[in-house]
Amino acid sequence: GGDFNTTGGLMYCGQSGGLIYEIWYRLTGASGLSGSTITVAYTQLYGRQISTPSNRIYAEDAAAPAAPTSSANYLGKTLTTASVVWSGFGATNAWNTSPSIVSVIQELADSYDPSVIQIMQKDNASANGAYAQFDTYDNASGNDAKLHIEYTAGGAAVAPSRMMMGVGV
Repeated sequence: GGDFNTTGGLMYCGQSGGLIYEIWYRLTGASGLSGSTITVAYTQLYGRQISTPSNRIYAEDAAAPAAPTSSANYLGKTLTTASVVWSGFGATNAWNTSPSIVSVIQELADSYDPSVIQIMQKDNASANGAYAQFDTYDNASGNDAKLHIEYTAGGAAVAPSRMMMGVGV
């Protein structure tokens, strides 16, 4: 338990002042992934202040996950087995692109035809003072989180629409 926020102008992830911050972003408009082979997948977050956090990226293991409603609800979400470490974020006032999350999205595509993909970005033992601050839709609608997915299934490709939510735990 700790603070829980769904309307903040900025998202924090990492550790600051002895507090661990974790975020999620919920992206709608995905479809057609069931049984597909994911070839490219990554997220992009617009950085406002970057230090040296280490995060682990998961997705919620569900076809159409609801946004978390409390800290306990957030912590109780079932996550994909697959995850990817994202350390060494890029630059301030610029887009920061995650490492490949193909394994995370492939796990969803192997289980569901997701209509919503909820990325859960958890702290991965960041040192105190190592955190990143990112824009949210509420702060700058053009700088909200992005998810890019390319897949093969009859030669189609998809780029889901996006929606963002964030949490500090």
